[in-house]
Amino acid sequence: MRILLVDDEKMALEDLLYCVKQALKTIREPEAELVATTSWKEALEKAGKEAFDVAFLDINMPGKNGLELGEELSAMNSSLNLIYVSAYDEYAVSANKLHISGYLMKPADVDAIVEEMKHLRYQVGEKPDSSGFRIRCFGNFEVFYDEKPLYFRRQKTKELFAYLVDKNGAAATADEICHAIFDSKGSDASHKNTLRVLAMELKQILAAHGLKDAYTHTRNAYSIRPELLECDYFRYMNGERELYQGKYMEQYEKWAYI
Repeated sequence: MRILLVDDEKMALEDLLYCVKQALKTIREPEAELVATTSWKEALEKAGKEAFDVAFLDINMPGKNGLELGEELSAMNSSLNLIYVSAYDEYAVSANKLHISGYLMKPADVDAIVEEMKHLRYQVGEKPDSSGFRIRCFGNFEVFYDEKPLYFRRQKTKELFAYLVDKNGAAATADEICHAIFDSKGSDASHKNTLRVLAMELKQILAAHGLKDAYTHTRNAYSIRPELLECDYFRYMNGERELYQGKYMEQYEKWAYI
């Protein structure tokens, strides 16, 4: 089990870390990995490298509040258990709209944390359901999960996904992708470095929604597996021509056409 704790106030974070450690002993999970930080930027970086099972988040933080942070973390991992810890109850309604696992009032005590850990919304190790994942290409390119638009932290990650969908399973090189989505001519090291970041984020998003095997990257070849994805374009290419409604990937018309 991996647990993330975020609070911009160092003393509050230390108190929460201590209480969570005690709670884990009570529920016999002393080997859980805990990552505590006062920085929402570091939290996103850590979550980008390896998924967390539970996140305890303060709400009132400068730069990006806990609700916004929780939304981004959930986009990276749909089975993340969000537990908010706040000195105010006024945010409870907004927090619950994110389908959180729990809401604790500060200062959170060990017993309250134990109860939240015993009743997590998503069981640790539970695999996300990919059946609600759907891609729309006619009109503006959009990705849905449970019929709600999927959140992409970076719009270029979404465009990278669109480009690979457009390739319909064929592999694309880094140069091809950079030329399309960055309008880069020739070998641009900065764009290629950015592409690696985008590719990692796309991989995490797909994995978080039960589609780990839908994305492949070998050396200088990027591709997706159409047979694992529900998409109107793939169905159109398989003969269901009546699905053509509106322009194809309208916002990416500089490179997308059929």
